[in-house]
This record gives sequence, C-alpha cells and structure tokens, in this order.
Amino acid sequence: MSKGKISLRQTFLIFIVLACSPIIRYTTGYSAAKARQAAWLAPLPAVITLFIMLFILHSIFKKHTDKSMMEVIYEIFGVWVGKIIVFFYFLWSLLLITIYLRYDVERLIGSAYPGIPMYFILLITLLVIAYILPKGITNIGRMSEILFLVIMFAFVILCLCMIQNIRMDSVLPVSTKEVLPILQGSMVTTAIGSYFFLMFFIGEFINDKAKLLKSGISTIVFFILFSAVIVFEVVGTLTSSVTQRIPFAYLVAVKQISILDTIEKIESIVVGVFIFSDFILLTVLIFISLNIIKSLSKLKETNHLLNIYLVLLYLLTLGLTINRFDLETFSMNFLVYINSTFGVIIPIILFIVGKIRKKI
Repeated sequence: MSKGKISLRQTFLIFIVLACSPIIRYTTGYSAAKARQAAWLAPLPAVITLFIMLFILHSIFKKHTDKSMMEVIYEIFGVWVGKIIVFFYFLWSLLLITIYLRYDVERLIGSAYPGIPMYFILLITLLVIAYILPKGITNIGRMSEILFLVIMFAFVILCLCMIQNIRMDSVLPVSTKEVLPILQGSMVTTAIGSYFFLMFFIGEFINDKAKLLKSGISTIVFFILFSAVIVFEVVGTLTSSVTQRIPFAYLVAVKQISILDTIEKIESIVVGVFIFSDFILLTVLIFISLNIIKSLSKLKETNHLLNIYLVLLYLLTLGLTINRFDLETFSMNFLVYINSTFGVIIPIILFIVGKIRKKI
C-alpha cells in the first residue's frame, strides 16, 4: 500500500476533491445559521487560520523534508508523548471515516438506491476501497487529477444555470453588524480546511514538501472562494432561513434549475459529485489511518491489516444507531470544534514547542 509517491500538485488536488462533499454538505447550512444573509462571506475569515496552518507546515517541512507528520511529532514532543498525540489523531481519523461512511451510504440509499439494505451498500463501498488502496497513493493522485476536472466542470455548469434563480435581496445588504456572525460562520470552513493538515500524515509519500508555500497559498485561496460561491448560490436561491433548516440545501437549490422549461432533474450531477468526492475522502482517510497505525506499531507494511481494518469500519458504521438528523447535529455542534482542535490548535502548539526546542 506504500507504492510510489505523489507530487505536491496532486496532494492539493486530492484535498480540493475530498473537500467538495463536506463543503456542500456542511458549509451552507452552518454559515446560514450563524451569519444569515451574510453567510456567503463567512468562508473568507477562515483564510487567516488556514494561512497560519500553511506557514506551520512550511516551517516544519523546510527542515524535515523527508519525514511524515508522525515522525515530526515524535521528534518535537518525544516518543512517548508523541505517540499519545498521534494515537489521538488516529482516533480522529477513525471518527471521520465512520461518520462519512454513514453519510455516504445513507445518501446513496436516499438518492440513487432506495430500498437497498444499508449493509449491502456499505459492503460494496468498502470492497471498492479495498480494491483501490493496495495500488498505492499514486493511483489516488491520478484519479484526483481527473476527478478535479470533472467536478470543476460540473460546478461551473451548475453555477451558470443557477444564476437565473439568485435573488440579490437574499444576500444583500451586509453591514458591519454582521462581522461577529461572519466570524462564527467561518468555523465550519476552518474545520473542513483542517483536512489540509491531516494530508501530511502521509508526508513520506509527498514530494517537494519544502516548496509547499506558493502552491499552498493558491490552493487555500481556491478552497475559500469555492466555499464562498457555493454558499452565495444556495443562500441567494433559497434564502438563509430556508438554507439553515434543510439538509443538503445545495441539492435543493439545484433542483430549482429549469432551462427553457425543458431541462430538469439536473440534480443528478450533484449526486455524482458527492459520490466522487466521498470516495476520494474515504479512501484517503483510510490510507492516512493505516499509515498512522503503521507508525504507532512500527510495522513495515499494513497490507495485511487492510481487510481487518475494513471489517472494523463496517461494524462501527453499522453500529451507529443514531439517525441522520442526530448525525448532522453532532457534526454541526461538535465535529466542527474537534476538527479545528486537531487541524489548528494542536499544530500551533506543535509549532511553539518545536521552536522552543529548536526542532523547527
């Protein structure tokens, strides 16, 4: 499962592709609930925290070019404290995988395969991942290059089609009174952006990490603008009061599209984007999770653990007895802060301790 390496460009394309589904799922409703009609501005303040994260990564890998994030953590905090921290990152990745697997399966059942048992859809999903993962991260990188073009083409088409339905009075005016709500709404963008940091837990498979500053800036700016446009379209089409109350608001907004009263049902494009993005998200998260296990247990390979780990994920996902509403509530009220802790706060502590101990 450790075949080959990926370029920095492929790393950032993987991040954009895997982030598409969480952006569409979470950002619209969370931002609308916090910032109302100014929700489309909520992603913008997240650029500050993500630039801080990028600066930390740049500082780390300028010195530790050929190391993974786990090795850097061990060196900065010491082996035992470092292993505890890395173990908590493993638990975070496990939580994310379980939640996104459940979301993915329920969405497939609700949108494409109604009546098919959950356990069957989940089994097929994990079997496909089991087929792809042993081929290595290079295959995931190549797939992401293609999927990025497909998803962005679909996004541009949908964006152009939705313009006719956007009402400017749903997104304007915006006053200085909206500053605090905008900052609160930006939390969800920061939380999704934390996966940018998590990507470097497979740092030993990424080339040219010492040069990540320039490419990282353009990736973060694209990520922020993409999020802002998504929210603008949805809130402009549905209004903030409707957006914050319904799940998959972007899908509902797309359903309003009717071109010359002839072309409808275009929402199938969104379902396709969800499927592609979730597949890359789950595959990469499982790859990262297995790489963390490899580091903690000092294994040379984890191929023999893959099937066992996927069975564990199958059981954990089926074992989630909460319904989708409770899952969304947990994601909005707790997962946002969990992600921000692991993606922003701990990296800042890592950087400070590294500077003090002259390891960075």
